[in-house]
Amino acid sequence: MTKRETRLWIVDSDDIGETGEGVLYETKPIADFLRPDSTSRFLLVASKGYGKTLLLRAKRDRLERDREGVHLLPENQLTDKPIGHVRVFSNADVARISNESDFWQTCWSIAIAVAITKFAKAKSKELVPLEETSFSSDELARLFSNENLRTITDHFPAILKLNPTEYHKARTDFTEVIGPVYRHLHVPIASFVDNVDQYFDKHLDRNGAGAAGGALEKGFWYRAQTGLASAIRDLHGHNKHVKVFASIRKEAYQRLMSEEQKALQFEGSSVNLLYGPEDLERIFLQNLEAEPDENCVEPGQLDDPFERFFGADNMQMWHPHVGEPESIWDYVLRHTLGRPRDLMSIGAGLSQVGGEFRTREQVRRTVNAVSSTIGKAYLNEIRPHLPRPIDFERLFRLIARNILPKGEVEAVSRKYNREIHGRDVDPRSDEYVQVFSGLYRAGLLGYVARDTGTTEPMQKFESAGNLPLIGDTVLPPSDVYVIHPVLDAVIGMLSPSYSNGFDTLNIAGACRPWRDESCRKGVLVADLVGYSRIMADPALALVFQGDVQRILDDCCERIDHYEVEKGDTLTLIDRNPVNLRDAVLRVAGRLRASDYAAELRVGADFGVLVDAVGGAGGLVGMPLRTAARLEPHAKVDTMAMTAEFVEAVREIDPGFRCEEVKGHLGDLRREGGLFDLRKSDSDPQTLRKLHVVSLQS
Repeated sequence: MTKRETRLWIVDSDDIGETGEGVLYETKPIADFLRPDSTSRFLLVASKGYGKTLLLRAKRDRLERDREGVHLLPENQLTDKPIGHVRVFSNADVARISNESDFWQTCWSIAIAVAITKFAKAKSKELVPLEETSFSSDELARLFSNENLRTITDHFPAILKLNPTEYHKARTDFTEVIGPVYRHLHVPIASFVDNVDQYFDKHLDRNGAGAAGGALEKGFWYRAQTGLASAIRDLHGHNKHVKVFASIRKEAYQRLMSEEQKALQFEGSSVNLLYGPEDLERIFLQNLEAEPDENCVEPGQLDDPFERFFGADNMQMWHPHVGEPESIWDYVLRHTLGRPRDLMSIGAGLSQVGGEFRTREQVRRTVNAVSSTIGKAYLNEIRPHLPRPIDFERLFRLIARNILPKGEVEAVSRKYNREIHGRDVDPRSDEYVQVFSGLYRAGLLGYVARDTGTTEPMQKFESAGNLPLIGDTVLPPSDVYVIHPVLDAVIGMLSPSYSNGFDTLNIAGACRPWRDESCRKGVLVADLVGYSRIMADPALALVFQGDVQRILDDCCERIDHYEVEKGDTLTLIDRNPVNLRDAVLRVAGRLRASDYAAELRVGADFGVLVDAVGGAGGLVGMPLRTAARLEPHAKVDTMAMTAEFVEAVREIDPGFRCEEVKGHLGDLRREGGLFDLRKSDSDPQTLRKLHVVSLQS
């Protein structure tokens, strides 16, 4: 396939048509599954969005291409998907079926045996000793003779409709008639069953409630799939010539593994679709590489597909709250749930933006918009599988920021329960809804723990679908919990304070490092040069203080603390030195361009600050003294910084450029390349390396 012929950014496998090799990415387990001679693993297991259908179709293609003589079912479609509407059972049927532990496995076993035997009889010259008169069940005999019913999922709905008498006759026929015939078939047949989960989605809408014509039962969504897996697993051992491959949802598979005594045997028969960050990047790259030149920002760039598609100016995204650069790939990935479908959705959105319009801000808007859609869709996906209903809109209105201390998580949870119950509820009681546990198990709430390899604190999120949503309600131990970025826009629409409550030190995202706020902060002390001149002008002096305060309010919205002292001294304190740097650059620019034509000189340090002893208010510590000591020695319109401040900035912004002071800086004494920052000879010597940067940068 040429680049122009390759179908790009396929979100729905139904849009693919025939499976092209160019759209596949093969991990080692996937490559093993797709080998034509590999038939020991026949269950593809994953949540929505991992590509089960695509791989099932690819398996069929490989068999059709490389295994001559194998008959494929269905014949004219790539996979066998149920058609029509799932049966809505009577209340009596729900009770009967629920009490019969192997009902679903039996129905699938009968459907598989009947469909495969009919297909073998039609495709082979081999004598198949089975006729309509062989059955004790009249209904099963009619199904066997009905030429319009050909595939496994053609027969399965009809078997579900059998009344209890006919069902038990069919069960006997399976054991005594069709099962033995199936066991002795020598016709090589492979069948591919898909979309059983979607066929039973209606049963997820309501649980046991009366409906027009019958009842719905949520448990049937799970059991229909676990029954299929059990039937295939059982029949697999009875005929080596017949192979049935099927996709099932991870949520159902987890139920199977928790209930089935032979769980380890199913592990050996299944392919759990998992993708690491490197796999996901390769999937994204395959599509980028296939983009036509006319849809790329820099079509002549052949070495880097990212730069070719996005352009050199868009290779980094700057976080608006933290001020930290991240690669375009990291930005895209953390706005997904780590599923291939999410990447395809974002890629499709970006591809629709013409290369000439693909600016950094447009890329940000597109990624964020698609990420919000991913988040909303995922909430709808998980909602039916939660052990207790969660009113997400009510919950999200109570969340004020994306990084939640443990105590705030507990407070929001209590408030949510108070609202839905109309009273306080004991968190230990059965009626208490553990809302954040549900988000955590769904991969939407992260926590901070030390990385096992580096021992550094790291943000951790469960992969979508990795944990059963029904399970332990206790959150992992952590001082803080992190809202997944796919929920940012969703929560921001419901909670007015959320958009202004983003953490200013940490970018939220799986596997991102965690910076502990602890006691270390940056301090800037700035002097307003020309203050005496301004105060000498009555007209300017009258409004100057108010204007300076407004400039600070505008430019320091993300700064923890800022104030004006004695009219001409500005003090800014924040745990994020990049935000401090950017804020003082904005303040200097505003003052320089104003009617006052004022300029700044600034001193900066980074280190430990603590609350004043005795609760007197404010912060104390060496960085305040050091920044104040540096300020008068800085040149006008520059900032003099300690090496500690520069290092802290570069931990967030590695590209920060400044100049190390090699000569003199004001009247500061210099010893061996270091500057002595003590105020008087009676103070202990304080030697520091210094840097400067222009405030016009």
